[in-house]
Amino acid sequence: MRNKENMEQLFSLIKEKQGPSFSMDEEAIRQAYQKNTEEQSIALKILAICGAIFGNLTFIGFLYVAGFYDSPMALSIVGAMSIVGSLLISKFSKKITYDALSISSYLIGLIVIAAALIQLEASENIIASLILLISIGTLLLVENYVHVFFAVLTLIGALLFLFVSNFLYEYTVYIITLLGLLTSYVFLNEGKIITRSKWMNIRYKPIRIALVIAFLNCLNYLTNYTPSELSLVNHWLNAVALVAVIAWVVYRIMENLALSNKVHKIGIYAFMTLFILPTTYSLGITGSLLIILLSYQVNYRTSFVLGIIYFIGFLIYFYYNLQITLIVKSMLLIIPGILALGVYIFTQKLLSDEKI
Repeated sequence: MRNKENMEQLFSLIKEKQGPSFSMDEEAIRQAYQKNTEEQSIALKILAICGAIFGNLTFIGFLYVAGFYDSPMALSIVGAMSIVGSLLISKFSKKITYDALSISSYLIGLIVIAAALIQLEASENIIASLILLISIGTLLLVENYVHVFFAVLTLIGALLFLFVSNFLYEYTVYIITLLGLLTSYVFLNEGKIITRSKWMNIRYKPIRIALVIAFLNCLNYLTNYTPSELSLVNHWLNAVALVAVIAWVVYRIMENLALSNKVHKIGIYAFMTLFILPTTYSLGITGSLLIILLSYQVNYRTSFVLGIIYFIGFLIYFYYNLQITLIVKSMLLIIPGILALGVYIFTQKLLSDEKI
């Protein structure tokens, strides 16, 4: 449901499609929708969490002064108690204050356990694997929005760290590609996912925004850190996959807009091809465009704004990248710019003609 105004229209459409024998509790749906719109935004929750984390830093300072950092066993116990306590708080309380306390305790617990393992001289693989398992357990057992959100982020971060720490740089490209495909699937199949089970319905929204943030930050890693192990073949395979997904999203958007004119469709695909191909030199630009299109398709403002912010950031980084000559960068940026201006002038002319 995109907004409250079209709810009744949607009810009528469902009844028309399903037939007279179909029935649903419209009032319960309205109440659930109202409750959903009244919930605090993820930005407000993160702000509260940041405040709670700063408060917990005082607790970490106490642990240091009290000498707990000299005892890996004590650190492990404190870390485990923090994680278990945070999960219990999230289960029995839904208030944002307790959410902040719960998730900050959870993150502090992960940090303290990692510190204990470092003191025990455990390998990086063991530490990352343990965080990975804790994240999977949290995702499976906890229903709290913020816990699920951070569980997905820590899960993907730990998985990526395992590949990087073992010098499997070329495979990180495929992880990012799979992450882009998974994000696209989650966006484009919302109805199927949330109706599949209660488990997925509860966790859908935090998983969606966490996938967006993880995908954009993985693209940032790929843009800012490209060792020699990342071959051109891997780069272009990733680029082809992203372009193919963008083409599919554009097709879905045209379906929603009920475009039936073949000339218009061919023109849109031609514009998309000429606009997207130059951006494939920087996968960050291509990936952020994918997020913008996906967000437009499902009318998700948070990820739409994030996509635009990252798009501008990747664009600036690409322009100041010293590995590519200024002439090449200028040509690659001029082509999409001219196309965008051309489309703007053309659409404005069409609108003015319609008014006349």
